[in-house]
Amino acid sequence: MKTMLTGLMVAVGTVALGAMPAASQSAEFGALLGAWEMQRETPQGQMMTIRVTFVAEGDSVVARVGEGDALIPLGRVEFDGETVRFPIEMRALMAGRGGRGARTGAAGPPSGRGGGEMPTFTYEGRLDGDRIVGGLETPRGAQEFVLERVRGG
Repeated sequence: MKTMLTGLMVAVGTVALGAMPAASQSAEFGALLGAWEMQRETPQGQMMTIRVTFVAEGDSVVARVGEGDALIPLGRVEFDGETVRFPIEMRALMAGRGGRGARTGAAGPPSGRGGGEMPTFTYEGRLDGDRIVGGLETPRGAQEFVLERVRGG
């Protein structure tokens, strides 16, 4: 009986320890949650600014662009405590440009000119306090974007 009870306690402890990485992952994602300003210097020298918000949904985090009730989902975020990755569909990114979102309806993507398929790229950056420095690879070459945490927003 004593051996069985000890075995049960070890099994319960092992199950509890197995759940710890999920709690740790949630804590890591906490460093991302909230609003960020994504900025890029364009070839013409103009600064392009887009509001990106990282929102917890269940046990994952989703990146969205725009503001208020016009947030457009970009996709699920991968984060290992240092490196951040999330998809960027170019039509959604352009719709969220300048902090303005685009109304999309309940489930559809933003409508755009020409109705053609817009490319999706993966943003990858490194978290450094209140900044994420990185970019994405496009057919036109590497595009650098810096995200800075929005304070009080």
